[in-house]
Amino acid sequence: MLLLLVLLVIVGGAAGYYVYHKSQTSHSATAPAKKQSVTLYYDDGKTILWQNTNPSVDKGSDPQKAPYFTNAVRAQLLKNLGATYYQRGEWKIVTNLNAAAQAAAEKQVAANALNVKKQGGDTQAVVVEKPNGAIVALVGGTDYNDATFGKLNYATDVKMQPGTSILPLVYASLLDQSTNYGAGTKVSDVQKPLPGYYPCTNATSATLSNCLMDDDRQYPGDMSLRYALGGLRNVPAIDATSTLGVQKVIDRINTMGADYNCYQVGGYLKTKATCYQAALLGEGAYLTLADEANAYAVLANGGNGRSSSFVKFVTLNGKEQQYYPDVLNQPLRHDTAYIINDIMSDPNPSRLPASDKFQHDNGWKFGLSDGVTNGGFELSAVSWSTQYVVATMVTEHTETHSLAGFPETVTLPVVRSLMETLHAGKHPVDWMKPSDVQTLPAFVTQVHVGGGSVEPSPSTDLYPKWYKP
Repeated sequence: MLLLLVLLVIVGGAAGYYVYHKSQTSHSATAPAKKQSVTLYYDDGKTILWQNTNPSVDKGSDPQKAPYFTNAVRAQLLKNLGATYYQRGEWKIVTNLNAAAQAAAEKQVAANALNVKKQGGDTQAVVVEKPNGAIVALVGGTDYNDATFGKLNYATDVKMQPGTSILPLVYASLLDQSTNYGAGTKVSDVQKPLPGYYPCTNATSATLSNCLMDDDRQYPGDMSLRYALGGLRNVPAIDATSTLGVQKVIDRINTMGADYNCYQVGGYLKTKATCYQAALLGEGAYLTLADEANAYAVLANGGNGRSSSFVKFVTLNGKEQQYYPDVLNQPLRHDTAYIINDIMSDPNPSRLPASDKFQHDNGWKFGLSDGVTNGGFELSAVSWSTQYVVATMVTEHTETHSLAGFPETVTLPVVRSLMETLHAGKHPVDWMKPSDVQTLPAFVTQVHVGGGSVEPSPSTDLYPKWYKP
């Protein structure tokens, strides 16, 4: 189930090549050999992350600091600059890695390792990204020194099924490409025949049912879109997107910097295949954790986006080279991003118990989404603000063993701690509300939706400029 990630940073232009010629003097002297070195720095541009002072002789030592991040950058350099790039002189690569953020991420993964093990997992990955695409911290696994799978980067090299953590991106696609949905629109959570699923004739058995099921096996009926999305409910997600079509949703998610696709069975995720409705619930479709974080960075950035990047800038022999991430050309309209952010940072629709809700923190608003696949092979969670995106994934390294217990017990503590740490002491900055977002009458959710949700829903809610009743 492994697929090498297509590297995310693009070289924005050809770096300059330097050509030495023989001297034209009578001595026929040759130019002295260029000094060669490759040095990676933290984001301060001063603290060395990794260095190879003799690249023509060896590939350099195994990194001791942030090894997953460092190896990802080294692989990028080889891919984008060529296998012999080091021969051109002294390279200085200032990365986006922030020492404090990386230390916090590593600390949380290590502290959570026992919890992961108790639930049958053995590795956890974390990505911390800024809305501008800069990856400021990355942990690719729980134990880099594990002889079996430690060197495999589960943040960038392993495609996973995201489960319901993908739903905010699905609803963003829906709002962006239709005219009859807003946060207050009435949607239905009732078991019934739905496109792409067998006729619903056996709803009594959790194991034998041929009906689409919500995680809690409850079907409250009509509710507002705010509560359907905020509660991460399966049935209304499929019902609401049925007229839009699966591929249009997938395509829009991919414009957000993800590489979210379905693949042929038994092909080791190499040959793409048609996606069906299950992909809208994070089942049978795959992306890397870094890709998921990059898509959420578009929401965090109000609809604008860039490809994710490990590197801030590069110099060769003292001269800066072009090395910039791609602009994603506003993948989402601003109204869409604002409304989805407002829903996912609202604790009331959330199914989580009150003790686990951290969407409001010292004046900050945090979006929050989590998920588990149908087989329980991967657990994931994403939280985001105007400043950061934090995404995590937990699995057993073969991805063939179901993880026991509640997914939130191993994903949310890490995400919550990192979000609170990263924002501590900073002045809260909320998403800017577009001037054309409409506030209109909304369907009022009266019934209890599930878990820790708080009803009733508001009598007015947010709608995009293009909404038509």
